[in-house]
Amino acid sequence: MQTAVRTHITAEQLKEFGWNMVNDLMVRDLNSTLEKYNITTRERIRHFLSQCMIESDYGKATKEYADGKE
Repeated sequence: MQTAVRTHITAEQLKEFGWNMVNDLMVRDLNSTLEKYNITTRERIRHFLSQCMIESDYGKATKEYADGKE
């Protein structure tokens, strides 16, 4: 039996933060990750999303741009 993941972040909220390409799978995976790693307070969620925004170019990239050779 699969446990339902509580929604912490909505697609609308991500779009308000400036994320461009938001879809249901992204939101579900994000909320699953928040739950899994106990990122459940407003402060933790804000910090995590800030880092994700930088790392993913506001949700545009799911893979590294650089190949790591530099």
